[in-house]
Amino acid sequence: MKSLLKIALLTLLVSCTKDKHYELPIFEAGPQTYGWSTALKNNVGFESSGTALWHSDKPNEYFGVLLDTYTSEGFWRERISLNEIKYEIGEYQVKGGYSDIYDGFVGSSYGTLSDDGDVVEDRYLLKASEENILKVETIDTINNLIQGTFHLAFEIDRERGKTNPANPDVVVFSEGKFEVSFKE
Repeated sequence: MKSLLKIALLTLLVSCTKDKHYELPIFEAGPQTYGWSTALKNNVGFESSGTALWHSDKPNEYFGVLLDTYTSEGFWRERISLNEIKYEIGEYQVKGGYSDIYDGFVGSSYGTLSDDGDVVEDRYLLKASEENILKVETIDTINNLIQGTFHLAFEIDRERGKTNPANPDVVVFSEGKFEVSFKE
């Protein structure tokens, strides 16, 4: 009987020390005054608010897109940034980070935030082994709208490390669609 009790306790201890499986955090879109996006985030439904911004040094030629999510209390939680998008219809390879400016590719980054939205949590870089694509499908100058699709894969910035263990090492946004307008 004692040996059965010891085996049961040992089994319980081993099962408690195994890595926990964390669910992928999904947050809310927040205000969609200037646009929205939908996608599958690691195969789970994702929706964000969005906006387009002109590049300050090349307005009407290049723009960026920001896609954000929030908690139910309104605290900022995620941001996908796309930068150096030519203001014309087309398909663009997404390579490099946000700071690789005017290199002929769209740059992108993804990050998470915590607390009341003012603390940077985890930073992700584009996963180079994936095909990251942005398609600008419609530019409606009358209604001030840009529509398109995207596929983006990110991996945790290994130099910085991971702050929140609940965040996955890799985040893939597939079947992405967006509609954004410029803040005036």
